[in-house]
Amino acid sequence: MTDPAELAGLLATWLPERRWYATKHLTPRIESVVVSAPARVDDGPEFLEVVVTDRPADARIVYQVPLVRRAVLPDGVHQGAVLGRDREGRWLTDAAHESAYLRRLLPRTGIAETRVLAGEQSNTSVICESADGPFDVIVKLFRVLDEGSNPEVDLQEALSGAGSPHVPRFVGAGWGGWTRGGSGEFGHLWVASEFIDGAEDAWRVAGAAVARGEEVDAEGLGRAVAEVHLALARELPTVSVDDAGLAAVVGAWRQRARLANAAVPALAQYRERVARVYEAAEHAAWPELQ
Repeated sequence: MTDPAELAGLLATWLPERRWYATKHLTPRIESVVVSAPARVDDGPEFLEVVVTDRPADARIVYQVPLVRRAVLPDGVHQGAVLGRDREGRWLTDAAHESAYLRRLLPRTGIAETRVLAGEQSNTSVICESADGPFDVIVKLFRVLDEGSNPEVDLQEALSGAGSPHVPRFVGAGWGGWTRGGSGEFGHLWVASEFIDGAEDAWRVAGAAVARGEEVDAEGLGRAVAEVHLALARELPTVSVDDAGLAAVVGAWRQRARLANAAVPALAQYRERVARVYEAAEHAAWPELQ
């Protein structure tokens, strides 16, 4: 069994080097590490589901760090995936770089090879090439965990279910539970959808075309955006903001402000003005939300 305290020491060194680590400007203060019982796919390595609570400032941040545990480090392993060895000499590596781990998440998609995309900030995206499925899949592992249903999952699932041709097809999503400061939370851990190779952001493509003096199908682009919003209006309900929902939104703002103030001391001069804006928001009339 991997010792959580020992793992916390490895994570304190490894986490700040990750692009998705939320507070690179602050020293990690790992409050807890929860490690699942090891699981194995066929004769492959062991997998550990790991949830880490970090408290570098006032706010607690919960990370998802699934790991692979094996006796021998394979050739060609990505160096950024290696945490180190446990006390029994077994290697611990980031499971996002392990094809067998992705096949475990999506056992019926025919995954053959996988590769982790570079450049992600708050998450880790993995391209999964399908050996016999109808299309390749991209899996996004949510590294920073938030309570509740992830809007990115809800929107894509709703639009895909409505048959929108403007979004990739939804494949699936995973849920899980964890604790933050002694309170239980539940939310999305990952989402999988169709991977469209070579796809680019439409607004970026249009902007680049304008810069080159080329014509842009602005009407078609606007129609596509309108169709997406009309589909969302049909598929998803609107809600009135109650006291609990308002407190959650404003509380999230205040948490981000605390992290920003801890990172940039010069922001202290704006602290009271920002606080007044948040206080005013608590007493304002809010519109219906979706």
